[in-house]
Amino acid sequence: LVVIHPGRVVGDHSLEKLIREEYRKSKKGSAGYEMFRHQLIKDRLERGKPHLESLLISVTELVEFSKNSGIMLGLENRLHYYELSIFEELQTLLSTFTESWVGWQFDVVHLQIHAALGMTNFDEWLNRFGERVVGVHLHDVQGIEDHLSPGCGEIDFSKIAKFLPEFSYRTLEVDSKLSKEEIRSGMETLVATGCVSRI
Repeated sequence: LVVIHPGRVVGDHSLEKLIREEYRKSKKGSAGYEMFRHQLIKDRLERGKPHLESLLISVTELVEFSKNSGIMLGLENRLHYYELSIFEELQTLLSTFTESWVGWQFDVVHLQIHAALGMTNFDEWLNRFGERVVGVHLHDVQGIEDHLSPGCGEIDFSKIAKFLPEFSYRTLEVDSKLSKEEIRSGMETLVATGCVSRI
């Protein structure tokens, strides 16, 4: 599996920085927060268009190169909102590239952070793209602080497990500062919820 990080929209990213700062100050839902959120969504969609056009050309080349090679291509949902691909862009990409070896590299926490900020709907991604999952990055989150051990945050891993095809690659992607005990506990959570199988 080759995980694709398709880059980011060039230019000013201050709206996203502002939204994250306001979230950390517990201002989500305020009139100011909602104004900035709507501005960010509109700005991101508009400025992302030329980048998506370039990405379609690049992925076309990658798909052709990987044909009959045994290589799978996973388009990851990224941490920052100005990075590609957001929902509308992944929808275009996966409807354009229907090959069985091309799909969604599902980063559980990146998606949860976007949902927490009010930028997207977590379940909508699962319902729309769940059958195209080729790999998953498993970690947990508290608010918008990520790379925590599974089971100590807000992710419902039992729900996640239902959308993971048997063949999909699973990666535990936690902070290197975690203890062995924390990592072991996280693995037990993933086994108990059906995200991974015990070896």
